Amino acid sequence: MEGFMLTVAQHRRSFQYKKKQEWRDLFVKLDDISARLIALTDRSQFEVCWSVYLVGADISTPVPGESSNGIDVDDTPYCFYVRETSAAKDCTHYFSTPTGSTKKAWVKALTQVARDGPRAPRFAASQPGNEFNFQARVVKSRPHVDGTHACSAS
Repeated sequence: MEGFMLTVAQHRRSFQYKKKQEWRDLFVKLDDISARLIALTDRSQFEVCWSVYLVGADISTPVPGESSNGIDVDDTPYCFYVRETSAAKDCTHYFSTPTGSTKKAWVKALTQVARDGPRAPRFAASQPGNEFNFQARVVKSRPHVDGTHACSAS
C-alpha cells in the first residue's frame, strides 16, 4: 500500500520540548517484504524522512483525551498511530487519513505485517517440477496476404 497521508512523529527526545508539533503531508509506503513503513517527501522516493520496523509494533487508534505530548489527535479525523518500541528507539508516528475506509484498510494491512512478519519475495518461490522439461508447439508461417493472418498449425 502507498499514498499521501498527514503524519506527525513523536520521538523520546521530543518529550522534553512539549511544543505543539505540526502535521506533514508525506508519501507513505508499506514495504511488506522488509516489514517497514517508509515515509518519503514525494512520489519520486528520492528522500526518505523516516522508516518504522513493523514487527512487534503497536498499531492502534488514539483514545480521546489520551496524553499525546503536543500532538493534536482529538480534533484530527480518522487518526491512528504506529508505535515502535525497542531498546534503542521509542517512537510513535500518528497518521490521519481522508476517510474511514482508508483508515481501516491501512490499519488492517499494517496489523497483518506486524503480526505475520516480512513476506517472502515472490521471485524466490520455486515451482515444483522438472526444470529441464520443455515443450513447445511449432507453427509454420508464411507472409501475410491481404491483411489476413497467415499462420497454419503443423
